[in-house]
Amino acid sequence: MPFKFIYRRAARESFRDGKLTQEQYDQIMMALRHPIRKRLRGEERVNLMEEVEKYTAESMPKGKLDWATIVQWLKDHWMEILKLLLSLVVLLEQPPQEK
Repeated sequence: MPFKFIYRRAARESFRDGKLTQEQYDQIMMALRHPIRKRLRGEERVNLMEEVEKYTAESMPKGKLDWATIVQWLKDHWMEILKLLLSLVVLLEQPPQEK
């Protein structure tokens, strides 16, 4: 995933700034740590972060973008990204439990 570090940075900053709850932050981090999930029925695999990146690429304003602009856009649009993740996760197996 080419922008994994950008998503992590934006999530950490958003959590620190109080724009994400602990639960929301954990959901984002779980998707980053375990992006490839198997559907509950069948063998098809879904890459959560590919879906998020596709959404981000389609939704972000076109034109010249730098890292700071991308991070700020992510911070401003976490609720939409979380809705997308949650809509996908309900159909997928749970990731391995972390120790």
